[in-house]
Amino acid sequence: MGIKLFGVAGPSLLDDERDSGTFDLNLINNDVFFANTAYDYMVIEDLFAELPEALVDPARRKTWMAEFLTRRLTLTDPDSWLWDELLAMLSFTGVPRRNLLSYSYNSMGAFRYGEHIAKIRTVPTAASLASITQQIVDVRADNEAFRRTLVAEAAERDHSFELQVQLNTDLARMPVDNTSVKWPDDLSPWVTVARVDLPRQAIGGYDNLAAADATSITPWRSREDHRPIGEIQRVRQEVYRRSSIERHRINGQERREPAGSAELLG
Repeated sequence: MGIKLFGVAGPSLLDDERDSGTFDLNLINNDVFFANTAYDYMVIEDLFAELPEALVDPARRKTWMAEFLTRRLTLTDPDSWLWDELLAMLSFTGVPRRNLLSYSYNSMGAFRYGEHIAKIRTVPTAASLASITQQIVDVRADNEAFRRTLVAEAAERDHSFELQVQLNTDLARMPVDNTSVKWPDDLSPWVTVARVDLPRQAIGGYDNLAAADATSITPWRSREDHRPIGEIQRVRQEVYRRSSIERHRINGQERREPAGSAELLG
């Protein structure tokens, strides 16, 4: 889920668009992540390029898992292996294939929250969740099943999410630099701070796809009071920017921040 706010006061943390007035949240439908350093990403990119074949071959599966756990470093002590990261990766295989409007979406990484540290998520409201009729997402029967169910559901009724914040109350048990560890709810409950309303709308046209292609979402399109923190967040700053620049170049699209939703969506 990408959320873009307009008309937000203060300079953006992105040097090349300090006065854009936009503010982004990028969220994913899992609460943990499997990479925590720049080095993690470099090794995982190579390992993931071998999937799924590497896990089908019994011999390679063992060495693949070992390389993932050790990040190809000489880590002979199993206690130093990256078990949190492996369990986080495996958790993605357990995410059910459902209507996109039925998921909770998480920042995974941490942010400043004024004088605090926090994570952010959106959760569908109870009424919105109960109203969903397009539940089945069969990617084997339809290779665009996620999009088609979203288009159908959005056209039928309004939907809504609660925007929630979880404050960090224990840096040992709620680590900032390890996004593979879920912050315990019993240490700090999630608190609703806003509501995201999605009015009933037609989103199935190709103009909508073009608008999505031209849109850039990054956690660093933020303000100092909500600065992303932790190594993996710092990695994302330049990676997301370069990825956006290259994607717009390939698509032949101008890369610039819209002044408002009307400019973005027409």
